[in-house]
Amino acid sequence: MDIREYFNGLSKKGLIYEVPVIRHITGRLYLVGFMGPYQGTVRERLVMNNILYFNSFIENGQQNWLIMAPMDKVMDLKESLKGIGKVTYFKVQPVKSTRDVLLVVMRNNMMSSYVRLALTGSELNTLRSVWKLGYFNLNNRPTLSDVSVMLNKNKSTIDRQIKSAIHKLVNYVVNIT
Repeated sequence: MDIREYFNGLSKKGLIYEVPVIRHITGRLYLVGFMGPYQGTVRERLVMNNILYFNSFIENGQQNWLIMAPMDKVMDLKESLKGIGKVTYFKVQPVKSTRDVLLVVMRNNMMSSYVRLALTGSELNTLRSVWKLGYFNLNNRPTLSDVSVMLNKNKSTIDRQIKSAIHKLVNYVVNIT
């Protein structure tokens, strides 16, 4: 099933109203804009309760929401959510510092999402590994041969994974941001 068929199917079920934008970005990554119902949704309840920040993701077939809210709004939000459906899990963690807030925002920003979608697991692991080994340092950095020995991987494989990952990241910076 191609991406247009998928969103047309959602539209026929009434889950979304319209898909005005479907643009292929790179590889398996598409930019999709769509409109859907607002009334009676989690997003509506977040806005009604003046939530400061939110993001959602799907895991094990369930939609999970990560939000930041003033402590005095948390229980109001929970009750409001019960009004539109079953709340199976609700965890509250106080924010201890500005650094905590920045970490949540950084982990859930657009670039982070793009990286998780665009880079393969091996590209991401290779980038992390060569970064830790100092491969991207400006001075006194190990060579590709050194890195391949340290990681016990083929030099051409590491080179290809680094170049592919960098290409995808630069494409994001040049064409998407």
